[in-house]
Amino acid sequence: MGRLEILSAFVGRTVVDEITEDLRVSGFLPVALESGAFSVARLIRDKMNGFDPAKAYLVLNLRSGGMDFLILRKGMLHFEYFVSWHDIQANEKKIPLPLFQDAIIRNVRQVLNFYGQHWQEPLSDMLIAGGELSDEITRTVQANFPLTPHRPELAIGGDVLGEWFPALGVGLRALVARRQDKDINLLSPDAQQEFQEQHLLSFLRFWRIMIPLSLLMLAAALFGGNWFLNQKKDELNLQLAGGGVRTVGEAATLQAKVQKFNDSIRAIASIREDFKPKFTLLKKINALTAAGGVNLTRFSFNGFGQMARIDGEAKSVAAVMIGVEQNLDLVVVWKVRIAHQVTSVNLRGIRIKRANAEVDVFVVKKHAHFGALSGGSAFDGSLLKKISRRLGKRPGGFV
Repeated sequence: MGRLEILSAFVGRTVVDEITEDLRVSGFLPVALESGAFSVARLIRDKMNGFDPAKAYLVLNLRSGGMDFLILRKGMLHFEYFVSWHDIQANEKKIPLPLFQDAIIRNVRQVLNFYGQHWQEPLSDMLIAGGELSDEITRTVQANFPLTPHRPELAIGGDVLGEWFPALGVGLRALVARRQDKDINLLSPDAQQEFQEQHLLSFLRFWRIMIPLSLLMLAAALFGGNWFLNQKKDELNLQLAGGGVRTVGEAATLQAKVQKFNDSIRAIASIREDFKPKFTLLKKINALTAAGGVNLTRFSFNGFGQMARIDGEAKSVAAVMIGVEQNLDLVVVWKVRIAHQVTSVNLRGIRIKRANAEVDVFVVKKHAHFGALSGGSAFDGSLLKKISRRLGKRPGGFV
């Protein structure tokens, strides 16, 4: 069969009543009342560095009233044994060191015997909160028991005296919400009910002040918003009344600019429609050169009244440059032969080399059907009227 362990705490009713009455007179409302051993156990469990809840600890806390021995198992208080200084001192005015050491040995042995009778798990760690006497207690325990005594290092920092352990532990309990607080409370049920009622009254008093104040703030916000909107409305009305004529004038000016812009767009569109590109001549030239096996490679035109240049390349023979330097209103005639003037040219430094005997040549005749040359052949002689040998200058024209 399993064993059920119950931890109980008892205190005289008159003691609790005196404490709670003193607190009320001082302006405090008691919430919980517990033994100092519970507070020390809570502080060690929650704030000690390196605390292992799976281990058992023997705790010695020296206080102004005496020595308090605690046993912690699984992080909870399982046993408390208190020895007052009066019991140790007996008839002596002071406690001699040998008497103090003997009291430590005797009481630690009693606690270990009690522990061995109730629990089987090993107990090897002893926490000493003894202030200045901690070193002496450590030496005494190490010399007489198989325990490892050391001071508890708290996460709050500093060397905390044993007197402060209960106060710090109960302070940690105050941070827990009342609904989640399940530790032993030595206050009577009436005192706990009184706390709940006082808490409710405090809540109602708070809202009794906050509700009228909230309504007042809401009314002030509505009044301020209404005033602001009225001010803006008056400003807009003044702007419309004083700046109406100027606004109408600006609108008329903008409308006139828009109309002028639209007229410009229509004029540009009309000019573009009336413009007839000079593509007909280029199409005819391209058709003639394609029929003769020549591809146009470049067409240069700097403007009306200026010289134009057309270059071509034979598809199956060496490249032939065809230069046409004359106004665009000339008539272009295509002849598929080599003029005898070209074959008879034998000027020094001028050569025409071909892979075959036939060359497609453009012959440009100015006013081809008028004058003495109409319908006839060119005069015998050089093809070019002016030739600058190897100087890179263009010929003056064709005859």
